[in-house]
Amino acid sequence: MDDSYLKYEQKAIKAKEKISVLEKELLEVRNKLNSDQFNINLMHELKRINIRMSKAIYELKHSQLVLEKPNSIL
Repeated sequence: MDDSYLKYEQKAIKAKEKISVLEKELLEVRNKLNSDQFNINLMHELKRINIRMSKAIYELKHSQLVLEKPNSIL
């Protein structure tokens, strides 16, 4: 296999792992927010996690696109 292909495979794996971790963090923060709805620190943490998750999802989709059509981007 091509080194570029392996690189994007690794990126996809890392993005999936990152999404999994962030989903757990998101669940924890949401549970804490249920008991303390006006905690500004928890709200900021929720936003931070959402932004990081959006970035990880974008990275995953991009890697998957490259892996589906390797000749067009590589």
